[in-house]
Amino acid sequence: MVFILLVLTGLGLDEFYPFSEFPMYSDPDPGTTDFIYLGDADQISEDGKPAPIPMQTMIGIRPAKATKIFRTAQDEKAKILDIARDQLPDAALHAVALECLRYFRAREEHMQTADQLPSRLCLVRVEIDLVLGEGVSEVHTILASENPTGEETP
Repeated sequence: MVFILLVLTGLGLDEFYPFSEFPMYSDPDPGTTDFIYLGDADQISEDGKPAPIPMQTMIGIRPAKATKIFRTAQDEKAKILDIARDQLPDAALHAVALECLRYFRAREEHMQTADQLPSRLCLVRVEIDLVLGEGVSEVHTILASENPTGEETP
C-alpha cells in the first residue's frame, strides 16, 4: 500500500526538483558557469558590482543571448590566434569585450531606447561556482566599460 502511494505521488510530482531524473536538475555538477550582462558604469555598488540594466527591454537581447554572442566572438578571436578560448590573453579578451560592448550599444537605435540607457555602459561577466560542501560563490568582473566621452576603456 505504501509503495502504491509513493508511485502515485511520484507520478503527480512530475519532473520537478529534486524528483527529476535529469541530473542537471536533481544533482547539479560542481564547477563554474558564467554569463554576461550589461551594467551602468556609473552605478557601482560597494562590493564592485555595476547596477544591471534590463537588457531585453533596452537592447532587445537577453543575458543568455549576450553570453552566446560574447563566446562566439571569443571563439573567433581564439581561432585567429590559434589557441583555446580559455587561453586568450587579457588584451585579446578585452578587445572582444569592447567589440561586444559596441555592438550592444548600437542596439539602442534599433530599440529606440537611447534616452533610457545609462550614459556609460559596462560589460560584466559573472562566474558562479558551486563547491560541494561549501556552497555557491559569485564573482563579477567588469570586462570593458565606456568612458564619459562614450569611448571604451579597460
